[in-house]
Amino acid sequence: MKKKISLEAWPRKEHYTFFNEFEQPFFSVTVTLQMRRLYELSKRTETPFSLTCLYALQLALQQYAPIRYRIESSDVVEYDEVEISSVFLRDDETFRFVRLAPERDFKRFISMNLHCKAEQLDGPLLSEQFLSESLSPNCVHVSILPWLSFSSFNHARHSRDDFGVPKFVFGKYNKADGTMPFCIEVHHALMDGLHVAEFVRILQEKIDQEIWDR
Repeated sequence: MKKKISLEAWPRKEHYTFFNEFEQPFFSVTVTLQMRRLYELSKRTETPFSLTCLYALQLALQQYAPIRYRIESSDVVEYDEVEISSVFLRDDETFRFVRLAPERDFKRFISMNLHCKAEQLDGPLLSEQFLSESLSPNCVHVSILPWLSFSSFNHARHSRDDFGVPKFVFGKYNKADGTMPFCIEVHHALMDGLHVAEFVRILQEKIDQEIWDR
């Protein structure tokens, strides 16, 4: 489900109009997340660390409305929920796009998406499912680079990518201090730096929540 944002009542109307005309309206920020709690949980429960990170991201996505804003036919809409499309590596060192099941329960999220990952990794890169889902903006795109620490990141974008879909990158976990680089890229017509900072705060809050200690 989605609802249309009234531009006349939206305080960012002028900002939307201004940035939406840019040839390249996206901007990215790279921050450092404290991930020790999630890493230790993954080791303790023998749960894939990547999926644990993606579950925390899903929780944050559903809590913060601006990250779910999209541009459709010059209108701004807010989706009630968005799903995650993440890149996963195959044994042959190529990758596939995997659309994750948006399960709210942690254990079901892990089990369901282990299945989704296994099933979609065996398919072609541009599967019928991927091509149909790529036309739907109620998602975010995620990459996971566990081999690489970085301080900035630029994404490849299609010339017709005008929905304003955010992109995220999780980097290499640092065992010494429990940190990880995290890049977030958003459409400037929909969000400003203040909104990015608030989303990062919510994400870190989800990572730090006590649920992981149960």
